Amino acid sequence: MRLSDTGELGLLHELESRGLIEGTEHDAAELGDGLVVTQDALVEGVHFTFDRLTWSELGFRAAAVNISDLSASAARPDALVVTLGLPGHTEVADVVELYEGIAEAGVPVRGGDTTRAETAFLSVTALGRSERVPGRAGAR
Repeated sequence: MRLSDTGELGLLHELESRGLIEGTEHDAAELGDGLVVTQDALVEGVHFTFDRLTWSELGFRAAAVNISDLSASAARPDALVVTLGLPGHTEVADVVELYEGIAEAGVPVRGGDTTRAETAFLSVTALGRSERVPGRAGAR
């Protein structure tokens, strides 16, 4: 069976049925004491292209999708952790523009990692606090 046959949800079901992951009905994970964590990755050529999106727009979008996942879990966003994979020819000014876009979302970046990659990718983890985690069916 190939991933192209199962899709993301089929893969998650397979992993959960084997006891390798749990709680996949949520986009975010509630870890106890109200701590909520969510993470999304964006890959150039798969999720975005720079002929259709600026670095700033990419940064804002990456932050916003994670903040939205926290909101769906009734969580208040506290911090973002950003991982970047970038080709060596990437301009520093472009990376600054990316982080300016992230900053527009209004949640501070508290850590992360940068590595060399053949194509650009961006992974953002958002951490927040919630009194409850309603899941996809109960989100308002």
